[in-house]
Amino acid sequence: MKRQPVDQRPDPAHRRIGWRLILLLSACLCGLSSPTLAEPTAPTDSLLVKGFSFTGNTVISQAELEALTQPSVGRSLTLSGLEEVAASVAALYKQKGYTLATTYVPQQQIRFGVVTIAILEGRVGEIFVTGNQHYSTEFIRGRFAQAMEDKVIRNVALERALLLLNEYPNLKVSALLEPGASTGSTNVHVKAEDKLPIHATLDYNNYGFNRISRNRFGAGIEVGNVLFDGATLNLNGIMGQDPDRLLFLIGAYAVPIGVHGTKLVLSGSDGRFDVGAELAALQIHGTIKTYDISVNHPFIKTRFQTLMAETGFASKDSQFFTLGSLTADDAIRLVKFGVNYDRLDMSGRTYFSLYGFQGLGELLGGMENNSPQVSREGADDRFTKATLYTGRIQSLGHGALLVLRANGQATTGPVVVIEQMLLGGPDSVRGYQLGERFVDEGYTISAETRVPFFPSVLGATQAGVFIDHGAGLLRNPQPGEQPSTSLTGTGVGLQTELPYFSTRLRFDVGFPIGPTPTGGTIAGDRSPIFYLQAIARF
Repeated sequence: MKRQPVDQRPDPAHRRIGWRLILLLSACLCGLSSPTLAEPTAPTDSLLVKGFSFTGNTVISQAELEALTQPSVGRSLTLSGLEEVAASVAALYKQKGYTLATTYVPQQQIRFGVVTIAILEGRVGEIFVTGNQHYSTEFIRGRFAQAMEDKVIRNVALERALLLLNEYPNLKVSALLEPGASTGSTNVHVKAEDKLPIHATLDYNNYGFNRISRNRFGAGIEVGNVLFDGATLNLNGIMGQDPDRLLFLIGAYAVPIGVHGTKLVLSGSDGRFDVGAELAALQIHGTIKTYDISVNHPFIKTRFQTLMAETGFASKDSQFFTLGSLTADDAIRLVKFGVNYDRLDMSGRTYFSLYGFQGLGELLGGMENNSPQVSREGADDRFTKATLYTGRIQSLGHGALLVLRANGQATTGPVVVIEQMLLGGPDSVRGYQLGERFVDEGYTISAETRVPFFPSVLGATQAGVFIDHGAGLLRNPQPGEQPSTSLTGTGVGLQTELPYFSTRLRFDVGFPIGPTPTGGTIAGDRSPIFYLQAIARF
């Protein structure tokens, strides 16, 4: 749900698509030949216009066009005046995104003062695909379904199709508009460049829990076109420096539904962990299994903004053991609904992700109400939860960025451990280990300034200084538990992209301001924590 790219500036690829599309549209407009304008058959240079009629319009109604031209009715107009009225009709089409539409005053015998304006809307002719090797022609052509359904070329429909296609692994497409066989029609020539859609990733980070495995190693594989065109399979594994202490397997399969960008996503995970350090004598270990089925759809998809909605069902089972005995057995069944919004503007990017979750109680194998074997006293599967992730990346000029983030969670009551919010960690409050505090409700806010770091030598390297703060509370706290807590940390960071294997590196040093953390990575207590991450994609 949340993405943290190394370089969060507006994607230049989107700008390239936009300018390319504008140039192609302009070229096609120049290539279209419109019939020569003819003077109305009238004995004088001007004509008293009593009305307008229209031919060729299908996407804009007769009534809307009559309302547009009404101010010119009852006036005496010359040929140039009639051309201005026709131009206003063309401007309306372009305002609505039909940039290939043209209008003209055809040669005609004017009767009763009614002037006919002819419209060439820019109808879709043929859509043909070249250059594709691994993605089928039918799959690529199908993404232009909206343009084909409208029967008239609209730039937003073409742009949407290009953006959706370019999200698939190793597929890059562009569109060239060419004059069609019939007057007013336009062919869409889709040029594709694709490679075998298979990628592998290797990653390392020291983001883990101190008592389980701070160092974590991961490997993954992404394969496209599995069983269906556009279907993507992702498999990932995570293990600690001691695989017996931490091991997780994660998988996801996404398959397109229809041709409008809708996807069905099936995912799941299975893992185990052992708690060590000073708690090793208690032989604490646990298992976690999750399954998820969801459907997402991009309601808005343009170069500058995206609105994605998602709904689905999730199952989460977690068990905790102490000294060989089962101490907690959580079984969560929930439904979810959320929206993800992303917008680019001339000075930066704004995004948010808002989700709601509703536990289903004992339905579909959910845990028993008021279960005695629960990880949090008073919690069960009858809960309602909302989460929010939002941020702003603001350009400060000269390559500098201001990055603002805020996350939050609200619940109607206590929730089991797997549903709690974690305070502390590299993407929460730096200066503290991951999960320094577990809370039912809480928030984090962060402000960070990033500047280019030796750009002539290191290219896409940024150095930053940040301050993070988080706070939260427990619903129904038990004896010995702290009802509320807050954390504040500050520090500096460095992140870069290397030209080898699409490698990304991130390094942060966080200093805890308050309260005293469980322990830093240098000397414990208030010593700083080093956060390291490296990801390579092949």
